Amino acid sequence: MRRISVGLVINPLAGTGGPLAQKGSDNLYLGDYLAADMLSLNSLKRVADFCSALGAVAKDIAWLAPNGVMGAAVLHHLGITFQSADTEVATIPSAADTQALVAEYCKKNVDLIVFAGGDGTAADVAQVITHCNPAQLVLGIPAGVKIQSGVFAINPVAASQLVIALVQGALLHAESAQVRDLDEVVLRLGQVKSRYLGSMLVPYDGRFIQSIKQGGLVAEELIISDIAAYLKELIPEEATLVFGPGKTMADLQEALGLPHTLLGFDVFANNCCLALDADVQQLSSLLSSTVDPWVFLTVIGGQGHIIGRGNQQLSADILKTIGRKAIHPVATKEKLASVGRGRLLIDSGDRALDEQWQGLIPVICGYREQVLCDLVFLPE
Repeated sequence: MRRISVGLVINPLAGTGGPLAQKGSDNLYLGDYLAADMLSLNSLKRVADFCSALGAVAKDIAWLAPNGVMGAAVLHHLGITFQSADTEVATIPSAADTQALVAEYCKKNVDLIVFAGGDGTAADVAQVITHCNPAQLVLGIPAGVKIQSGVFAINPVAASQLVIALVQGALLHAESAQVRDLDEVVLRLGQVKSRYLGSMLVPYDGRFIQSIKQGGLVAEELIISDIAAYLKELIPEEATLVFGPGKTMADLQEALGLPHTLLGFDVFANNCCLALDADVQQLSSLLSSTVDPWVFLTVIGGQGHIIGRGNQQLSADILKTIGRKAIHPVATKEKLASVGRGRLLIDSGDRALDEQWQGLIPVICGYREQVLCDLVFLPE
């Protein structure tokens, strides 16, 4: 065991926009959340999960953290000793605070920078590292609404496994991973396209680091009509239909003659539209009394997540209410091949639920065609 130094950065707003049916958290105001228990903020809970999963190893780390919600609040709460960063961050921090912290950590040559957030946070970190120290090792704890980049662990516990390996002196590759974010210009035109924003080095283990998100293939567009025809045969007339975010879902709804939102949850019953771009409260209300909900979610190409990436409106509480049998993943075989090993990922934010839901799950991939994939929380 050796004592490694870790610089901690938390974007306290990351992920708060998901349940509200926002496509990110950039335009939200942190002051609206600080009046409540700040440890209930999504990103702080994710970091607490990460630190808790470290177990006794957390005490073998030389932590460096800023004041307040960007680091100290979580470590104080968990009783983890740390050194305060020299950088004083604002009570309501901004991207500038993130960048100042990363610059300090680079100058102090910490072994690892651990940051919690989404693609926007990763871009802020990468911008500094590119100029200060391109050889700096980083690791992202996924806490954002949408996560296209390859610098994140698949979930907070996976991040802990990588740090434990570092502390224990295991041989891990330092891999260059891409930072990407959605191109908002083309998004407003109804297209989902990510743009390259740089690369950073991450401690790599293929089980625990997610791949960059891959876009749909031509084959996916061609097969949507077959899947739509299959669903018309498969779904009972009295069922309530819920379509999650993504181009696959939007194309499928169009093929079924239903209105759609590109990055939202849309709900239908008895040939009527109950909600477009529903937030967590609307979904909870609509599904709490539903006898036979069918929730369709697409698989994120290259990553394999079906729950916990861009669809946080479908909260852990809602998942417990509707049950696992209500979830119906949809993907082409080409997209499943991009995931590898037939492995799909769940990261609902509720570890007990994630572990309980592990196991084989059928994925609709064509006309009268389903394949069994393994839904996992942590790959073996």
